[in-house]
Amino acid sequence: MLRNYIAVALRNLARNPLSSAISLVGLSVGLCAATLAGVTLRNELTYEHFIPGYERTYLAAAVAVPTGHPPLYFLTSPSIVAALLKLNFTQIRAATRIAPADVRLRRDQTEAKETLYWADPNAFELLPRPVVAGDLTEALRRPDGIVLTRSIAEKYFGRDAPLGRTILLDGVHPMTVTAVLDDLPDNGSTLESGIFASGLAEHSALSKCDREAPGIASKGAVMLCGRTYVQLAPQSDLDALQSKIDSFLPRVYPKFPGMTMTAHLIRIDRVHFFEGLNPGARSRLVVIGAVALIILFTSCVVFVNLTTARSVRRALEVGVRKACGATRAELILQFLGESVIYVVLATCFALALAALLLPSVNAFLNSGGHLDLGHDPALLAAMIGGVVAVGVLAGAYPAFVLSAFRPNTVLKGSVLRSGGAFARQALVVLQFAILIGLIVASSVIYRQCVYVTRDALRVNTDQRLLIRSSCKPALLNELRALSGVRGAYCSSEALLDRGTFGNYSLRDGSPLAIDIVQLDFGAFGLYGIKPVAGRLPTHDPEGSGPVQNASDVVINETAARRFGFASPFAALGQPLPLASGPPDASMTAEAANRIVAVVPDFAFDVGMQKIRPTFYVGAPDDLYRLINVKLSGREIPETLEAIDRISAAAASESPPERFFLNQYIQNLYLSVLREAQALGVFAGVAVVLACLGLLGLAASAAERRTREIGIRKAMGAGSMDILRMLLWQFTTPILWANLVACPVSALLLKRWLEGFADHVNLSPLTFVAAGALALVIALATVAGHALIIARAKPVDALRYE
Repeated sequence: MLRNYIAVALRNLARNPLSSAISLVGLSVGLCAATLAGVTLRNELTYEHFIPGYERTYLAAAVAVPTGHPPLYFLTSPSIVAALLKLNFTQIRAATRIAPADVRLRRDQTEAKETLYWADPNAFELLPRPVVAGDLTEALRRPDGIVLTRSIAEKYFGRDAPLGRTILLDGVHPMTVTAVLDDLPDNGSTLESGIFASGLAEHSALSKCDREAPGIASKGAVMLCGRTYVQLAPQSDLDALQSKIDSFLPRVYPKFPGMTMTAHLIRIDRVHFFEGLNPGARSRLVVIGAVALIILFTSCVVFVNLTTARSVRRALEVGVRKACGATRAELILQFLGESVIYVVLATCFALALAALLLPSVNAFLNSGGHLDLGHDPALLAAMIGGVVAVGVLAGAYPAFVLSAFRPNTVLKGSVLRSGGAFARQALVVLQFAILIGLIVASSVIYRQCVYVTRDALRVNTDQRLLIRSSCKPALLNELRALSGVRGAYCSSEALLDRGTFGNYSLRDGSPLAIDIVQLDFGAFGLYGIKPVAGRLPTHDPEGSGPVQNASDVVINETAARRFGFASPFAALGQPLPLASGPPDASMTAEAANRIVAVVPDFAFDVGMQKIRPTFYVGAPDDLYRLINVKLSGREIPETLEAIDRISAAAASESPPERFFLNQYIQNLYLSVLREAQALGVFAGVAVVLACLGLLGLAASAAERRTREIGIRKAMGAGSMDILRMLLWQFTTPILWANLVACPVSALLLKRWLEGFADHVNLSPLTFVAAGALALVIALATVAGHALIIARAKPVDALRYE
């Protein structure tokens, strides 16, 4: 029987080459999309699964909840958190810390910048790794111990087990290789490298933090040092433990007015898509999975439509089989079997296409998905189950429709021509509703990308270069002397990320969290920001304004409104309405009371977080950590080379990092940009599938209506009349599709846009344009075939059958 089913299926493939090819291509595209999405999602959802005991290992992420701010989550936490959690909670079996740092490693002539993790001696107790050489339990117990991965060891030493050999860190600190680990899996870990060094070293980030944190805490501040990992005892109740931590830690942290601090436990395989640390990461995974399923569903719609549309050709076969004694159940089984065979053939093409596209998909999504069915039994089982499920689901409706034909009807040469017509129309409507929805989504997300990376910034970002370095006057003078540099000013990192804020009490007693940005006021002019009130002082001796001094404070428009000033001009020269503390610890309360200017609201992450009250204050040059440079736009390669040379000569350790502001902003909204690009690709795939489906349906519809067309032409209908009739048949579902797609996509996109602090509005023109484009695509697809049929001679049509 199985052989017979296979023979019948292959015979039908050969008998209907056009519709069979369209069905196979459509299924192949849908299955390829589902395979790529499945591989990508599996990689994303299995981060850190190579670590034994990952189910009980958690990151203790610091959480600050200031008044007026959303909760702020940090990968790092204060150095004392690990000890506090271990000593006060019996559910925590062990705790350790690691602190990432960018360093330079050198061995003989080989030197490069690497990401290294300063770690407590017990780090590998919680984060065990496959070891190539050495003893991990003792590897970090000596202060000069360093653990490398196999590839790093081969890079610097030419072999994979250089135990006892020395490597130089930052040019001054010799470190001894105490163990070698296997390489990290590609994109399977939140760790950027597998290089670990002993946190016991005096120059390590952990030791420095342990020495400096008490002094910082005595001033009422918190120093975030490194990542804290804890391992829970078996059968621990996570929710109960988190509740206890939330009530305990705020009591031991330094007290801040209007703010609480605690630690949130995140299982290590969920850190990279935890919403508080990586906004939008979870939604990206949902979008990938949902759109892949939509594409697969669309390809199944094409298959179902074409199968049922061919029912007139299978009617006689069904009638003969039933007359010979075949039951409906046997016919259903036959057609389901044929469907599975089609899906198996399509899967073969899909796997070949997926293997070809996977490297590009990995590069686009920064993923590390692998498609290796031979060495991945779980993936193979999922693939087999998916093939059977898709085959049964895609073939169920056609099987029930075809098996329902009655022998006495079909053997008389009469077929229920309307059989399945309504369902086919409904599926076409749904297919084009999906297409219209994807076109609308692509358009709106693209507009939002342009808005948040350009229009909403309100600053000039072209040719702006940023250098992470100590901002020394001599270095600034050298940079300004370059012919390709039009300006250079200092600021803190908070100008970029708004990562520094203070908690104050207003004179009316209400608490308020205020962002604090330290900068040379000349930086405003560098970004094209002009004050709405007042005049900006500057440190620049060539500036036209007064000289900036420690008593100057600039506020933004939001701060002016929050302080109750009637207008920006009313704030000039007024004292800050604060009941506690100046905006900067280095200034006296009296000095901090002079508002010299009010600037427009701006921020580089304005699409992610709302504008908040902000102080802009000066600081000593040696406290700045960011140099803002405006390039002239000429001789950029030569200018960048000179900047690198000057900044490297001024640096005491590793060369400073430099980057363009535009690239920084692009990275901020990388997830949104990828969503827009991915949806654009998916919309293109949906267009192809829709065209394939309509092409097959047009051929089948014309075939079913051949006699009708011949009679109409014999009765006087012209070619244009027949063409309009055929085109209207495919126009109606598109109009219904617009009625379905517009409200649904509007609702979903409205919710998506609400995730941004500032966003574009949904324009009715977007929906009208998407619907019109779908209609044009549909008519262009079927017009050529319909025109050929409309021009056919009536005598040829009447001879049909």
